[in-house]
Amino acid sequence: MFAILLERSCATQLSALAAGTVRHWTGERESLEKASLVWATGQIEAGWRYWARRAAAPATR
Repeated sequence: MFAILLERSCATQLSALAAGTVRHWTGERESLEKASLVWATGQIEAGWRYWARRAAAPATR
């Protein structure tokens, strides 16, 4: 799950860099506090179960 989140974060950062100057609105400490709330263990586990179901599902194309 962390690899999926990292890939998405990298893509978002590259898009932001391509758009011009990146502005930082949140300090490092506040970012870490938010991350502990947004990506709580239960949320990570739910995301992992979602991707596991998708990987196990038969292809529909």
